[in-house]
Amino acid sequence: MEIRPWNPLSRGIRFFPTEVELVHYYLANKATNKPFQDPTNRFQEVELYNYTPHQLNERYGGLHKEAEMYFFVKKVLKHRKGKRLERRITNNSGYWRSTTSEIDIKLAGNLVGHRKILVYYSRDEGKTNWLMYEYRLPDNNMVQGDDWLLCQVYLNEMEETKYKTQLNLALKSAAMINFLTKTANKQGNPRLSSAPTMKSKQLDSDRIVPSHLGSISTDLLFKKAKSAPL
Repeated sequence: MEIRPWNPLSRGIRFFPTEVELVHYYLANKATNKPFQDPTNRFQEVELYNYTPHQLNERYGGLHKEAEMYFFVKKVLKHRKGKRLERRITNNSGYWRSTTSEIDIKLAGNLVGHRKILVYYSRDEGKTNWLMYEYRLPDNNMVQGDDWLLCQVYLNEMEETKYKTQLNLALKSAAMINFLTKTANKQGNPRLSSAPTMKSKQLDSDRIVPSHLGSISTDLLFKKAKSAPL
């Protein structure tokens, strides 16, 4: 399929298409094998479920300053005679899970597509902050011959920042308890020194983990910290 070359966007202008443009222009033209303008080469044809979000970001995320990655993806059915789509990563390292029902996308009152939001679950970390907007054309659309999807993948930076803040608070709290306990022991304060000592182990240059959590994996600790209230 031909993609027409176009000059790169001017400085200060970013690629930010509407949902109607994504389904009614980009996805519809892809499904009918028609050319379309892609000025910054944002749209990649990818076997999405061969990669984790981190792998996608390493391969395609560095090409542009915007956080969003756009992929044309062929539908893969979970069962040959069924309608459910296969969304598990091929090496069983994780899967994409739907968080909402489909939302209709309309243009001048006419249905032009659907959008579904999915979140990525890692085998080791559980629920992550990677999100995917999955766009498809209507079932009765005559151009849906190749069953293409358009997927927008990005890291939810607000949730990621909140997660890191909660983690740092949990780790700082553990370090403070250790400091107070050691200080009380040195000063012979019976009231504080009677508290159970929380020995720590060093994970890296700036992370301290209480020894009573040392029997669990670091990833599991981070999940526990992630759910801790601010």
